Amino acid sequence: MTLPGEPRADALTELAPVRAAAYAFLSTAFHRPPAADLILSWADPADVAEWAEFLGEEGVARLHQFAAAEAPLAERAREASREFTALFLVPGAQGVAPYESVFRDPAAPNGGGTGRLMGRPALEVQRWYRLAAQDIAPDFNDLPDHIALELAFVARLAQLEEEFRVAREFEKQTRARQIERDFLATHVVPWMAPFAEAIRARTRHPWFLGLAAILSTFPAADLARLEAVLGPATTRGFVTSGPL
Repeated sequence: MTLPGEPRADALTELAPVRAAAYAFLSTAFHRPPAADLILSWADPADVAEWAEFLGEEGVARLHQFAAAEAPLAERAREASREFTALFLVPGAQGVAPYESVFRDPAAPNGGGTGRLMGRPALEVQRWYRLAAQDIAPDFNDLPDHIALELAFVARLAQLEEEFRVAREFEKQTRARQIERDFLATHVVPWMAPFAEAIRARTRHPWFLGLAAILSTFPAADLARLEAVLGPATTRGFVTSGPL
């Protein structure tokens, strides 16, 4: 719904809450092992049909496959928890380090996931968080370029975008969108494909294959959606045109 006096609605206006929910889900999915209620949220075919168009049919179908399986939910949650630990919490080449630096540091040839922890991307994303005046949550005891934190940042920006619209602070609404666009282009989309491929190479579990499929397409498609309204992203250096 467009408010009186609001600039003409565009393709992003009504999508902000949906985009925020999508990124919040993905952030949670990579922050901790999936709880039973998170798994069960993908069991309803009606909800799945709505999300498939937005997040991609393959990824959503795999999440639904696991959520609707016949095995007891508690058993499936334990199984997924073990797989989460094996994939993202076990150090070494057998796991997948969920950090931008590992995939984009110069020591990682061709984005091979062999870079060092706390590389330049980790330092750069901290500047983005400060730009948007978003502090790292106290319960997030990990590095700043962890995928869950980067996705949570985009989710929060999309939420702020809607809050600014309702408050009729339309310049801030546009600024939030610009930061989303440029952060996605600079720090999210460039490593999603190799990260998703690394997950596929190390698991056959439907839940995590579903997450990998979504990461392969959704952030890039969302960036394209933002650029269609705002113009091309700025990816050279650090964006300094002003905080929120």
